[in-house]
Amino acid sequence: MHFSSALLMILGISVAAPVSAEPLIATYEVTISKNGHADTARFTFARDSQTVAFIDSRKSYRDIWDLASANQQLRLRRVVDLKRSSIEFLPSELVLRGHVPKWENLQTPFGADVLRNCEGQVTHVVECLPGDALPSKVVMRFGQTEVTWFQTALSRDKEAFSAAVSFAEDYALWDAADFGDQEYDRDLQALLPYADLDPHNPRIHSSNERRAAQQHRHDGHVH
Repeated sequence: MHFSSALLMILGISVAAPVSAEPLIATYEVTISKNGHADTARFTFARDSQTVAFIDSRKSYRDIWDLASANQQLRLRRVVDLKRSSIEFLPSELVLRGHVPKWENLQTPFGADVLRNCEGQVTHVVECLPGDALPSKVVMRFGQTEVTWFQTALSRDKEAFSAAVSFAEDYALWDAADFGDQEYDRDLQALLPYADLDPHNPRIHSSNERRAAQQHRHDGHVH
C-alpha cells in the first residue's frame, strides 16, 4: 500500500544528497506489518549523478528517472514488459503521483544518523550511512501499519548499473498525454494499469480509463 510513498521519499533523499558520478545499486527488503500480519518484498534502487532507477521484481515494470542536475528536476519513464513499451511523464505531471517530502536537515552534512519527517498522520524515520546517497533503513508508520525498508546490499558495480538503466533503450515510448488523446488505442489501454495516473486527471477522458484508474487507486498503487 505504501510502497510508492516510501519510494518517493527515498528518491527525494537521494536527489537532495550530494552524489558522485560513481553508480550505487541498493537492494531493499520491504516489510509491511499490520495487525500482526506481515508481507515482504524485495526491490532494487540504482542511481548515479544523472539517473535513478527503481526495479520491482514482483511486477513487469521498472521506473527510470532522468535527473536534470541544474534544477534537480526529474523526468520519469515507466518501463514495462508489456508489448515492449514504456510511458514517459513530464516533470509537471509528477504531481499526479504524489510529492517528494522535504527534509530540512539535509542542509546539514549528509552523514546525519537519523532523518525525521512527519506529514499529516504519517511519520518517517530514516537512517543513513555516511557517504552513501541512499538510505540504509526507512520506517513509515501510519496508524496500525508500519512499513520498513531495510538495505540488504549495496554495490558500485558499473556493469550492473548499466544493465539496470539501459533496459529501456529497446522499448517503444508513449507520452503520458497520449492516454487522453488516443483513448481507444488498444496498446495504450493495455498499458493503463501500469501508468499510476490520477483518476481525477482531466486528461483521462474515457469512462473505461477512469474506472480502470479508480480501481488501480483502490488497489493501493497510487499515493
